[in-house]
Amino acid sequence: AKAGLLVLGQGKERDHVGMTDVARLGAASALFVTPSQLALLVVTPSLECLRQVFCGGEALSVDSVVRFNSWSLGQLWNVYGPTECTVVV
Repeated sequence: AKAGLLVLGQGKERDHVGMTDVARLGAASALFVTPSQLALLVVTPSLECLRQVFCGGEALSVDSVVRFNSWSLGQLWNVYGPTECTVVV
């Protein structure tokens, strides 16, 4: 199995359409976003390639989780708080 890393260009983290285009073109299976970015992503067409989405850097609301679950079949991981420091890093 091969793996690759997709990196957004500077300033692209605020462009949800650009983020989904990069993820779709690169067939990304995992994504790390903040809850603010997640809120923007779930209003775009679903990314069927995503299997896991890691969300951290800010508190994740229940509403965001509900919206994600209706948008994607992938798993959503809340890595905010002490988990960020131990698991993600």
